[in-house]
Amino acid sequence: NQTVTKTLFVGGEGSIRDMQVPFTVSGTNGTLSQQPLDWHEYQARGYVFWAPHDWVSLRAEYRWDRQVRSKDFNDGSTQVETTRVPLGVGLFHPSGVSFNLTGTFTTQIGNFTGINDDRSRSGSDSFWLLDAGLSYRLPDRYGILMVGATNLTDKNFYFHDTDPNNAIIQPSRMVFARLTLALP
Repeated sequence: NQTVTKTLFVGGEGSIRDMQVPFTVSGTNGTLSQQPLDWHEYQARGYVFWAPHDWVSLRAEYRWDRQVRSKDFNDGSTQVETTRVPLGVGLFHPSGVSFNLTGTFTTQIGNFTGINDDRSRSGSDSFWLLDAGLSYRLPDRYGILMVGATNLTDKNFYFHDTDPNNAIIQPSRMVFARLTLALP
């Protein structure tokens, strides 16, 4: 993270991870055995945050992720490359009310195997998603109440989430409410 001016911040990060992941393999006679399979992850992120006014913040990010797995892994993907570019604006009123709007361009290309449904294929998809939220900061900073929506336009797309237990993109519109408390 680098502070360029009092209101402009830029930064970036990257990581490479090479692993041997234990995987259970079924033999021809019905026996199960553990087999280590190769798994490689590459990630990079760059961002610019700017606050041109006390009530306004702007952000632009670039996120790149590439995962390469052994063909024997059979979880639905052997190679996936994803690029995400979130562009956002936040408006903050001194009363504690704030609004944020983020448009995210996403493109993904990969080799998808082992999926037992009609979406099994190799290929790519590119799409824009729009997320919005309205929040209120409780008096004395005791918490935040937020109402928001992800995939606001209910965009249909093909996206293979490499970690389905921690999804980063909602496949359909989702409206939510969240209360975060910070008690003394």
